[in-house]
Amino acid sequence: MARIAQGWTLRKIGRKYYVRFRLPSGERCELTTGQSDPGLAQAAAARIYAERLTPPKVTPTTGVRLDEAVAEWLASLVIHPRTIETYHNYATAHWLPRWKTLQAAADGVGAYRNERLKKVLSGSLSKELGALFGLFEYAHERGWLGTVPERPTWARSVKGTRFMAPRVGHVLEPSEVQALLAATPWRTPKGLPAQARFTFAYETGLRPSTLDAMSWEDVDLQHQELEIRDEIDKARFGRRVPLSVRALDVLHRLHAEDHPEPTDLVFGARSYRKALLAAAREAGIPRMHIYRLRHARGTHLLGEGASLPGVAYLLGHKQMTTTNKYTRPLKGAAEAAIHESDRRSGEGLGEVEPGSIRNQGDRRGSNPRQLEPQGSEQADLSMVLASSPPETDGVGGHMGEGLGETSIGRRFAADVILRARQEDAIADEWGECVAAALAGDEARYLEHALPLVRALWGAS
Repeated sequence: MARIAQGWTLRKIGRKYYVRFRLPSGERCELTTGQSDPGLAQAAAARIYAERLTPPKVTPTTGVRLDEAVAEWLASLVIHPRTIETYHNYATAHWLPRWKTLQAAADGVGAYRNERLKKVLSGSLSKELGALFGLFEYAHERGWLGTVPERPTWARSVKGTRFMAPRVGHVLEPSEVQALLAATPWRTPKGLPAQARFTFAYETGLRPSTLDAMSWEDVDLQHQELEIRDEIDKARFGRRVPLSVRALDVLHRLHAEDHPEPTDLVFGARSYRKALLAAAREAGIPRMHIYRLRHARGTHLLGEGASLPGVAYLLGHKQMTTTNKYTRPLKGAAEAAIHESDRRSGEGLGEVEPGSIRNQGDRRGSNPRQLEPQGSEQADLSMVLASSPPETDGVGGHMGEGLGETSIGRRFAADVILRARQEDAIADEWGECVAAALAGDEARYLEHALPLVRALWGAS
């Protein structure tokens, strides 16, 4: 572009226009306008140029105004636009409501640290202070601050306070996700591919900001993968993620309908909020937000048994402790757990017939497990029954079944079995014990078992 009379020029880098000029001191500046439209870029360039040549208002009593200093500092930064947006959020949410001037901010940074540690983790505060001291250093270079204040520190044991964001509602069940997608039209009246956007958001679990910046050159339909570039990912986690069948279906349909160029955006940074809320109302889902599809996908994958590292990679979490937060209680997961338990047991809880062996505990009004052999007792009895000689399999086998099912078995019963098989003289008592055990008659069993014990070992 030709040089503008005001003393600045525009240069297009990628999709954005940058303004270039020299300050009276001879310093060369090249700053982003944040605009891709030439007309809007010229207006932004003129504003940036004027702001850099016009110093902030300074009075003997107040010093440099913080809001004007922040605006000029942000305009001077040549970094990723999302980082600039983060710094802007720090300023508007935390700095400007607290201080009016730069000097007040420099004097109150220690109190700021103490207050913020009560609300956020120390790692988050470190990022805020990094941005704030970047502002202080810039102000010092411009002569607005005499000295840069000492950066406050804290002990390694100080962790701060985890920020508890308000919950946006329960985790969507798979049936709710399906109802939401079914209630969403393929395209809105303005032609936006709403259903494709929401389906792809759920299937991939990607952040909305990543979906906004995703272009067709990032899509590899041949290998069924999506390339996530560092610059379009919040965590700067570049990776190639596999695509599900449903995700591929919506991409193929969009590609066939739109015939896009490789550099075209797949969905674009457009507002789908109206379509999302309308579909949520029809599906009966309150307080719907696009991020809930991402949270639901992570939770559903973990609930289906997917590995934690795999889900972390898909969602773009560098720390798996972040992914672990997606493991949340779901009614569907509870039902699946019960069904799986029933399947493994082969019969579930089943029904207990009155008077049956399994109902003895209830009939007696006591814990049905009180008389069951536990631990080594069960092992000893099982070993005895397994070692039955062939000629006694008939009686011994039935006796083993009875003891195992009726909860009457005890350690002494195993000894009774072994000794009784060796004594023909007490075979009648032995037979009665077997019959009582098979019938589940505890009183009858004890009536004949005690004489067996006295006969074999003598009365006590």
